[in-house]
Amino acid sequence: LLVAQQRYKLWQAAQDELDKAGRIVKGQIEAGTRSRYDGARLNLQQAQMSMQVSKAQAALQDAAARAAGIAAMPQWQVRVAGSLQAADTRMQPGYDQLWNSAQTRLPTLRAAQAELERARQKIKLEQREALPTPTVGVARIRNSVDGNFNQLGVNVEIPLFDRRQGAIDRAKVEADQAELRRDAAMLAAQSELQRALQQLALRRSAVQDYEKEGLAQIAPLQQMAQDAYKLGKGTILELIDALGSINEHRLEHLELVKDMLDAEWEVRLASGDLPQLQP
Repeated sequence: LLVAQQRYKLWQAAQDELDKAGRIVKGQIEAGTRSRYDGARLNLQQAQMSMQVSKAQAALQDAAARAAGIAAMPQWQVRVAGSLQAADTRMQPGYDQLWNSAQTRLPTLRAAQAELERARQKIKLEQREALPTPTVGVARIRNSVDGNFNQLGVNVEIPLFDRRQGAIDRAKVEADQAELRRDAAMLAAQSELQRALQQLALRRSAVQDYEKEGLAQIAPLQQMAQDAYKLGKGTILELIDALGSINEHRLEHLELVKDMLDAEWEVRLASGDLPQLQP
């Protein structure tokens, strides 16, 4: 939603810049230094720009409606706030910190660990079941010759053949299998977290490089294009092309930012750092 909102703002800004260029073209036509063709060509470009602005606005409204639907508040007028600038990598947690948190957050790891603990508890249970259980009995004996007396008896079952070793061995095998599944789940989670962090580093670097090398040239390029047209050294097509190129660069930067935000979300998924929904 934030990206859709920013894309709409970029198209609005491009429309404003084209309107400013239109005033320059109109002044040149009125001064007699340019033909009416320039005005007609610019009007066509402005019509196309209005269409792009309308498309961006429709996409923004659709994204807002879907967000409101997810929140079960269809009448909610969604607005988002935030920065699309690449964050400082020094402020981001590293792999070790994320992995320590992931081990207690990821459902797959928690389930695998719980399964292993149940299997180990089953071993202990089978071992306890294999121990002989003594039975104590007390009886009151009435005898006319010997008199009355109490009889105490202890009965202990001594297993000669069935020591429940088979059940214990099966429980141990199940525990070994559960441990292997737990280890496999941990390796898969570690691999996914490393991959997500690598992708995030690459996409964040791409955004930062583009901001330094690409966006820094936009303002000078726009000024040079307008000055060249005013001085008669550039045509209307060159002016329109320059303005279109500027907008394309801004949209390309936005797409790079979107990829970076997607990579940040993948890191959160891989580390189990998901937002908690309040009831």
